[in-house]
Amino acid sequence: MSDSDLGRRDSDIPALHEVTAETVVPWEGGRVLHRWWFTARGERRMPARRDFSPRVMGRHLSGVGLCDVFWTDPARPSFRARLVGSHVASAWGRDPTGLWAEQLSRVEGLVERFTWAASTKRPYLCLKLPVTWGSKDFLFYSTLVMPLSADGERVDMLIAHIHFHPLRR
Repeated sequence: MSDSDLGRRDSDIPALHEVTAETVVPWEGGRVLHRWWFTARGERRMPARRDFSPRVMGRHLSGVGLCDVFWTDPARPSFRARLVGSHVASAWGRDPTGLWAEQLSRVEGLVERFTWAASTKRPYLCLKLPVTWGSKDFLFYSTLVMPLSADGERVDMLIAHIHFHPLRR
């Protein structure tokens, strides 16, 4: 899949692709989350956490992550992992639930991408990022990150689906 297939790419943040309703997500769990988010938001800018039921993800739930967004600094939010799916925790080699994004080592660009989603109130997609952490069973991962808002204005949570690309043997 090329950059032109994904739509506009934000040139300030490598690997980040803005997501629209027409974006084709190349893995099933990401497609399920993408379809849910655009349907659940309706006429709003983004859906709320209360709109999400884990049943939506079905067998793809183990690839989901939820991250709380804190706006103690209005210019730069902070992020803490609220829930990390079992597949993600297993690939990571530990469960990062409760950790701040800044505490996660060797995840280049994560805080910048999360800040972009929280500040712009728009979802993004990253494809085939190198796994520089966790299990050696994977070379790359792809992720779809969607903002959530209880009041419809301020992003208070990010929901993501992470897809790991297994080593070819």
